[in-house]
Amino acid sequence: MGTPYPAKGTKNPSLRNPQGTDFGADNKLRVQSASGTVELPKNTRGLNGAEKFGETLEWCLANGDNIIESPSVGSSGAEPEMVRDIVAASPHKLYVLSARAIKNHLKDYELPKPDDTGCAKLIYEIATATPERLREWRYIPKDEKLTREHKTVRPYDKRNYKDPQVDAWMSLLPPFSTLPPDMQEIFTNGLKRHPDYARARVLPFAMALTEPSYDGTRESYERIIGLYDHGYPSFYRRKTIDLMQHIAKKQLGVRAFSTVTKDQRKEAWKVTRCYIRRLRYMATMGMTYPAKGTPNPSLPNE
Repeated sequence: MGTPYPAKGTKNPSLRNPQGTDFGADNKLRVQSASGTVELPKNTRGLNGAEKFGETLEWCLANGDNIIESPSVGSSGAEPEMVRDIVAASPHKLYVLSARAIKNHLKDYELPKPDDTGCAKLIYEIATATPERLREWRYIPKDEKLTREHKTVRPYDKRNYKDPQVDAWMSLLPPFSTLPPDMQEIFTNGLKRHPDYARARVLPFAMALTEPSYDGTRESYERIIGLYDHGYPSFYRRKTIDLMQHIAKKQLGVRAFSTVTKDQRKEAWKVTRCYIRRLRYMATMGMTYPAKGTPNPSLPNE
């Protein structure tokens, strides 16, 4: 069972008596509110782990909005239908905070990994300080959940990306020579005599164009590759991180990404999203750079 996808479009929610929630080492929930650690009622005897989670969640939602790390809902063992019914009957809302947001927060502020009781407090602090990172949990039927056909670039990476199937995927992208100069600089293989795409860098972005769930829109494409906080882990997401690190180092003229600051990384993410969007847009629309190919409108830089 996978974790149901969070609702889209939840921006800057107005939290009511928020509570940060996380599992402790004993697989019991820890809850943190503005007044400190919340004393939870004992579970009814005889309940299994999933039922205990549901009973505690129901109690929490009766007292305030609840924020939990997104993987925790799925790992609780509770069926999505159980969580759906509890949330629907509750006066408050259930929000999820991505594991990526927590990891980045620890890195940004050079904080140690919290202890058994500290993660719920950390979730509460991040949620109340940056509510834009939250997404409202919602139930997604199984037949509507995102599935990805491609899971990896193997075995093509072992063949140095020289394979007829790789050629077919790469043909979906605009010819390298038709890219604007700035895009050529980002995606180049670095060969002056035979400049072309660095296939290891861009192949997943071409493969994503063939996913069954891609409907030609930017929204579906970015959902597939997991471009934002709540994007699910995949080799697509790892490649967006690799590209961001490449761009950050190129922007700053450094060799080690560890020297990149929080603000510099955020700026690099903005640029990375821009280039991924432009590449998809050109591939989908069959557009090329006006100076070297078919005339086209200005490329989107959103």
